[in-house]
Amino acid sequence: MTAFLFRLLVFPGAAFLLTGGILAAFADRKITARMQSRVGPPALQPLYDLIKLFAKQPRSAEPRRIGHSPISPWIGLAASLCGSAMVWQFVFIPSAGFRGDFFVTTAFLAVASLAQITGASTTRSGRRPARQANFFLTAELPFFIAAGVPFLQAGGTFRLGGLAAVQSAYGMAALSPPGVIAFAVAFVTAFAKLRFAPFDAADTGLEAYTGPSTRYSGFPLALHHTARWILLFTMPALLAQLFLGGLSFHVKGIPESILKYGLLFGAFLFLRNSSPRMPLSTAFKWHLGPLTAAALISVGLSFLHW
Repeated sequence: MTAFLFRLLVFPGAAFLLTGGILAAFADRKITARMQSRVGPPALQPLYDLIKLFAKQPRSAEPRRIGHSPISPWIGLAASLCGSAMVWQFVFIPSAGFRGDFFVTTAFLAVASLAQITGASTTRSGRRPARQANFFLTAELPFFIAAGVPFLQAGGTFRLGGLAAVQSAYGMAALSPPGVIAFAVAFVTAFAKLRFAPFDAADTGLEAYTGPSTRYSGFPLALHHTARWILLFTMPALLAQLFLGGLSFHVKGIPESILKYGLLFGAFLFLRNSSPRMPLSTAFKWHLGPLTAAALISVGLSFLHW
């Protein structure tokens, strides 16, 4: 029982994820600032921002309406903590996985993203949450198909905890032709999970006036930011676990794991800051068209054992 509570609350649970999320937020702000020829904030600025938000009384710029749920930030944070804790537990303790753990993990991460979208991203017309939720689901389709390719190559176990061991014996999934395609699809569609440009479901001319930053304030906004930072901290680890042979923090595997994680994290931030936002209609077509087709092609090649 003590070991379970330690994993849940400390490592790789809540304390580890909150610390990692704050560091990921700092890296995001610092790298973004340097790319824009600015100095950037100090290392603990995200923590200071959270403390200030926790101390403020929640207010809303718009009247409360149906669809603006005060419980959504809690759902988003809880789901991001659960899904991320499972990912990092499989990284540090691969034997802790179970059959079908991939489906449970991705479900938690999907709920975390949907809670951020549907909880606050509304306009006065009330149509925006449905459009953004539909957009997110169209991104989940190619992501889910592409993420299944490494498991098909590993025998179809869908056990995320044991996937790294299989790839260490037979090679990384990203080194095979279907794995390269699937990795590219999963990487691109992960931007929708993180709500990063170019696939952040923003409508031209509206993103400056609506969204969680205006609909929430104080404590709920702090929860929203924390959940998003945790997802940013976890997503590179999830992609590395799926396609790059996982992360190993034994003595010999530490440099390689840091390199894998750093390259993925840096690629997310670089493309986020160098890519323009896509109109929502274009993003819909992109997800349901080329990305889904590419994901299906990678699955077909996996069945052919290419």
